[in-house]
Amino acid sequence: MAWDPINPPTHPPPKVVVKVMYPDTEAFFKGDVFAMRRFCEIAKPEVLITFKEIEEQFKTEFDYKLEAKNADDIHKNLKKAGFDVIVPKIYSELCTKSVLVMEEVWPSEPLIRALERQGEQMAMDQGITLAQLLDEAAAKDKARLDAGILEDAYDAKALDQANTYFYYRDLVNSVGRTAYNWTVGLVAGQLEAPAASSAAGGGPKIMNTARIIDQLLEVHGHEVLIDGCFNGDPHPGNILMVQKTQKLALIDYGQVKRIKPQTRIDLSKSLLLVDKALKLDKEMDPETYQENYDNLVKHWYSIGFKTEKMLPSTAYSAATVYVTTPPIHFVFLLTREYLSGARTPLEGGSAHPIRVLSSR
Repeated sequence: MAWDPINPPTHPPPKVVVKVMYPDTEAFFKGDVFAMRRFCEIAKPEVLITFKEIEEQFKTEFDYKLEAKNADDIHKNLKKAGFDVIVPKIYSELCTKSVLVMEEVWPSEPLIRALERQGEQMAMDQGITLAQLLDEAAAKDKARLDAGILEDAYDAKALDQANTYFYYRDLVNSVGRTAYNWTVGLVAGQLEAPAASSAAGGGPKIMNTARIIDQLLEVHGHEVLIDGCFNGDPHPGNILMVQKTQKLALIDYGQVKRIKPQTRIDLSKSLLLVDKALKLDKEMDPETYQENYDNLVKHWYSIGFKTEKMLPSTAYSAATVYVTTPPIHFVFLLTREYLSGARTPLEGGSAHPIRVLSSR
């Protein structure tokens, strides 16, 4: 990275991003955390066990040498696994506790912004605003749900086929427009090219959102269950879309969690048992349903889940909430029980990342 005037490099140095920590950031954080912890001790002691875990994890945000190691480990893990995503290269020799130097991913933009731009273009094509487009889509979805109609989403292959169609359609139109402009158009007037054209732009006309979702699930699932080293903060701002190639770039590894092989096995078993339990209708096969129910509860007890009353229904409810995506009304009811004090966490009992509940 250093410039040598006697033996200058034959190619320009790589472009980098430098992340610098504000000098008093850690002190401010500790002061805020102390105030919040005192509030919890007085007003909401039942959330202390969760708060302490968050507090310990956030401490890793203030050591950029550690973040550099996290990013480098995940970069190597995903590359070894063959995932076609970008984790920026870290220049560890230039990093300190308060300075992080990494490869620049450019041209790129946050994935959420790329999706917004596509939505804006779709809305413009229809002569409406993005808000109107989203409202119309939400209304159609609600109407289908109210009518009991479930439709399969487009998969990655279908969107690839759509992009192929758009490409050749635009290509044919471009050839025809060029031929017209160089013949009849010389007298009758030129035809203007449309603003958006996959043939002219050199990239897909629409983003393959199905492939993006599949890839994000596969990458993070692999990090958690195979590598045991994963980004604990994969929010939309930490996912970039590289323009033209539409390759994903994953950034920001200040919040990385590492879990042991046995914990990964326990979590994998939980996923399989919850999936099996939820697939079966209790009314159709009560005996098998009860067997699946009992197996799930038994497994959760075996990995350290404890409650005050040790009710099987609490273990089953917790498993189906925290290991999968439950109906929104169930989340609301469970959250309300916590807020009202009907279910409160207990200290100790489990080394696994599973919330400890108290049931009444």
